[in-house]
Amino acid sequence: MRIIHEYTQGSVRVTVFRMDNKFSVKLEQDLLEQTYKFREGRPVEGLEDVLRLLDDRFFESAEYIFSKMIQLRQTALESLSGPDEDDFPAIL
Repeated sequence: MRIIHEYTQGSVRVTVFRMDNKFSVKLEQDLLEQTYKFREGRPVEGLEDVLRLLDDRFFESAEYIFSKMIQLRQTALESLSGPDEDDFPAIL
């Protein structure tokens, strides 16, 4: 697998990889990642076609997915933590 293109779109780092007959597009925001894979062939013949797929609508949807991922991660982390250290049992 080799990197064939990299750029930043807003707060998202975009890396396009090529391996065999596939293109992989990795989106990174903070500690989160989304990866999309496309087979080479109609309609995705090369890098130019991959970049055309990554339009404003695509990034709006990706940003929404990142926001959901942030919520899910936060919920998971909260479920692991016990009671706050500042929470003391009630003393009668």
